Amino acid sequence: MGRVLMGVLVSMSLAGQVVAAPVIQRGGPKGEVDRERLDAALDKVAGTVGVCWRGARPKAVSVEVTVAADGTVESAKPRTKGKVAVCAAAVLAVQKLAEATKSYSATIMFPTSATGTAAASTQDAVMSGIKSSKQISACRSKGEALTGKLNVRFLVKPMGRIVDVEVVSSTLGDKSVATCLVKAISAVKLDMDNKGTIEFVMPFVFNGGGGGGGGGGGGGDEARSTAGASLQPTKKGPLDTAELAKVMHAARPKFTACYEKQAAKQRTIAGDVVLRYTIRADGTTRNVKIKRTTMNNAAVENCIVGVGEKLEFSNVAGRKETRVVYPFRFAAQ
Repeated sequence: MGRVLMGVLVSMSLAGQVVAAPVIQRGGPKGEVDRERLDAALDKVAGTVGVCWRGARPKAVSVEVTVAADGTVESAKPRTKGKVAVCAAAVLAVQKLAEATKSYSATIMFPTSATGTAAASTQDAVMSGIKSSKQISACRSKGEALTGKLNVRFLVKPMGRIVDVEVVSSTLGDKSVATCLVKAISAVKLDMDNKGTIEFVMPFVFNGGGGGGGGGGGGGDEARSTAGASLQPTKKGPLDTAELAKVMHAARPKFTACYEKQAAKQRTIAGDVVLRYTIRADGTTRNVKIKRTTMNNAAVENCIVGVGEKLEFSNVAGRKETRVVYPFRFAAQ
């Protein structure tokens, strides 16, 4: 079964307004890891750019940027007409985005905010409604063999009525799944009594059916962690790929527990954690380290290292060592 990771990207608020997640319309860094870093950086600057969302404004604004390899924004030009886009470009011009292998140009779309603020209780009600929808589950199953991510935007009107559902970006390459999700989300009836209108941008990440190539295999949607489509495990050495997938799949609940223990205390933590380790001939691991992280939570990362140190693979005398780089993505559901 393909795994889908969902998270609500509406927690940043400014002057009573909800700031929706920006998306890369065109261009951007070519490397998948670099694109993931840029996505994360844009989520962080969305609140800063949100100072422009005052008074009359378009539904979204687009800004074309040129970014140096160290993340410095060298130029920012509005692609949408009007003062709001000019303001957004000016603010973005002084921001520091994610580092990349090479410099790049990109057109970034920033959805402007709707009225109202998404409180934690509102987010929980939306996530509960999405998670319990059989129609949405059917859409997930339909896309279980796909890899990629799509962002779905929608408004929650008073009394939990969902309207204006649309896909604002997608890398799936299959429009039928996007169409399915739009219809399914539109049909969700939320159990809430909000009075204002709230905007949500919800990402759906498909990892191509799980298994060794998807970061740990199948499992239920209740799990909070999985490797994303652009975060594929790699190995260098003789260990069989199937064995790697099997052992990591068995250990997956322990890795997930590392995140969930901390998420219970701080529900907003999320990010990618890339684990690196070497497998000896006797099947034990050594040199277990965090190669890269966007979560920056020592408790989660130290726990993951601890689980990695206790992994056990087959014991084959004389076998050369195998080096593994294994990524995880964690986000609240």
